[in-house]
Amino acid sequence: MRFQRTFAFSTAMVAGAFVGACAIPQPTFECNALAPFWASYEIQSGAGTGTCSELPGDLINMQRYLLPGSMEPTIGIMPRRLGRLRLTTNLDGTYAYVDPTDPQYAKEAAIGTFSSLLPDKVGVCTMSSIAPTDQNYPAGVITVEGEDGGVAEEPLDALAIKYEWSNMKILSTAQYPGTLFVADLHLKENDCDATFKVYGIHPLVPCDSDIDCDPSPDTDGGPRTIGSGMSADYAPRCKLYPDGTPESMKGIRDYAGICFPTKGFDELAK
Repeated sequence: MRFQRTFAFSTAMVAGAFVGACAIPQPTFECNALAPFWASYEIQSGAGTGTCSELPGDLINMQRYLLPGSMEPTIGIMPRRLGRLRLTTNLDGTYAYVDPTDPQYAKEAAIGTFSSLLPDKVGVCTMSSIAPTDQNYPAGVITVEGEDGGVAEEPLDALAIKYEWSNMKILSTAQYPGTLFVADLHLKENDCDATFKVYGIHPLVPCDSDIDCDPSPDTDGGPRTIGSGMSADYAPRCKLYPDGTPESMKGIRDYAGICFPTKGFDELAK
């Protein structure tokens, strides 16, 4: 009898432990960004002059920083197009583009601050402030390999470029762990001035048609042994770029388009 009572008590304790464990809420995800993103640019009506207003989008890298003991994470935002400009090099490997007022490139990446360490009740993280990217490269020359195998010089045009981000929100939940963001972007490039609505998505999945974006693999022995790697909740479709691979993506992979959600940020955040 003693054994039976002890066994029954132990069983009840174990069962209670399992029930209690199931009732424990999952920890909230901290605000973060899972880069790289493909960011689609949508020009705003009447808010674009010059060639920069024709940009279809860019590959955006982000990196979060949280100082020990801090509750306000910051994040660096770097468009690949700007990074490629900076990596323009002379024949000897030195950088050709250098802003004399910013020789350490401290203002090359936009630096933003989250409003809080944790997202709101639907998983949205809001940026409270974002310092702009601001680079001013003077005209000069770039050294290249000449026709005779020696060193030649070519002119380098002056370039003033500024990225001003605002209204940035990042979705950070168990389902979307920093894989979606929206923002407004005001881009100035010499005489060009454009304002965009920006929608960023991770992972970056190149496509030629909608089938490339299908998250489900073929189960009947077809050629697609794995899915696209995108969430089915995105209802992704292939967003084609009729002018070919955007300039910022060249050197990574040529493609006709990018798999992109057909659902908006607010719809997925519900």
